Amino acid sequence: GDGILDGPDNCKLYPNPLQIDTDGDGLGDDANDPAEDLCDLDEDNDGLSDQREISGPFFNGVFIVGLHSDPHSPDPDSDGWLDVRETDRGPFFVPTDPFVAETESPSPDFFSGGVFVIVDFQPDGIVDSEDNCPWLFNPDQLDSDGDGLGDICETVIGFDVNFVSPTDPNVADSDGDGVLDGPEVLLYGSLPTTTDTDGDGLDDGVEIALGTHPGREDTDFDLLSDDIDTCPLTPSPDNSDLDSDGIGDICDEDDDNDGLSDEAEEQAGSNPKDPDTDDDSLDDFTEVRITGTNPTKVDTDADNVPDSLDNCPVVPNPKVSGIQSDFDADGAGDRCDCDPLDPDARFIPAEILGLDISSDPSVPGRAEINWPAFLLSPGDGNAYDLIRGNVADLSTGQGFSQAECLLDLTPVTSATDDDVPAAGEGFYYAVRAEVSCGTGPFGSDTSDNERLNDACFLTVPSLGDQGP
Repeated sequence: GDGILDGPDNCKLYPNPLQIDTDGDGLGDDANDPAEDLCDLDEDNDGLSDQREISGPFFNGVFIVGLHSDPHSPDPDSDGWLDVRETDRGPFFVPTDPFVAETESPSPDFFSGGVFVIVDFQPDGIVDSEDNCPWLFNPDQLDSDGDGLGDICETVIGFDVNFVSPTDPNVADSDGDGVLDGPEVLLYGSLPTTTDTDGDGLDDGVEIALGTHPGREDTDFDLLSDDIDTCPLTPSPDNSDLDSDGIGDICDEDDDNDGLSDEAEEQAGSNPKDPDTDDDSLDDFTEVRITGTNPTKVDTDADNVPDSLDNCPVVPNPKVSGIQSDFDADGAGDRCDCDPLDPDARFIPAEILGLDISSDPSVPGRAEINWPAFLLSPGDGNAYDLIRGNVADLSTGQGFSQAECLLDLTPVTSATDDDVPAAGEGFYYAVRAEVSCGTGPFGSDTSDNERLNDACFLTVPSLGDQGP
């Protein structure tokens, strides 16, 4: 009842007549009071829920953190650190003040509820995000071991589990876990004096690489410790993993591990949790990406020959006297063979991918050009055109058409080029495959327009060596 039709409404279930969307994430801010916001739970998209931002502080086991911050601004003090980094990054994190750029001169709210942190009330002129010890006066930013943590922090503040024992300002990685003391304290919320801060069986360095929280045993709060969680960054209480690939279903882009993403399967109408939706012995990836058949139908072209046995699976080619017609015996039925009389041609070739160009150390200036064969199975063509052009020409509207033909209808998949481009210039190469019924493309440009070149048309190759 907010006057906005459901289609364009960015908050369909709750009134938001002005369609306010503070963080621009497509989810509207449905109420002035963030505590009542059920449409966008994090209006400023800073990583802290609106409820957490307005309800703090709370006790994390060591400090009282989760300070009051602004749910409509991800960085109220404009110091370069989001609220989530300043106020709540784990139980072993000493918070900084989200409302002032320099924690050494804290706001009254910083101590609301009895936050016990070490602050000396002497601002040093350096904002928290650039300060190597944001809690203490430290204008010289002395950092003897270059670990990113100021010496004054290492000698005054304790960073062990009891926050008592200081670290050595001359040892960059106190616990030897591969992460310097500075990033552990200032960025990741882990302790520089122990290799596994949260005791979940994963070293801090490993957790940082994985993206899990080194100071929180259960990063996603789904009651599964990170070391056994198949989807440690997204809540998945049942820890399901259909294809047993170690990636939980809720965060696995391909649940059934058939090579076709869940999104692609949804578009194709196949089952993302079944590698062979129609049980025709062709997995969904093969049907969608290779044969072009329908992964939900055993017989795509309804010719009474199942796709897995059909020599022409998308064009009806019914059996006559128990046999599908294939005059040239190339495996492609006559109804879909681009040249039914030529066993070396079944369909017009696709783009040749994987062109490799390298130098020959034994011959200065020689370029060695190699490409994969189009001969995937009996019946496919294996003749190629190779062209060469000047890189500078590609910046003009007709640059690609200026390339010259180096090899025309050659059966080989390699060549050498002894010509050397002029100083400051360079050559590019492209290859395409040909069969009796058509020629494949040289590929497409960045605008998805086909690269056109007619230089190769039974011309005399200019290369002295056309390969083995």
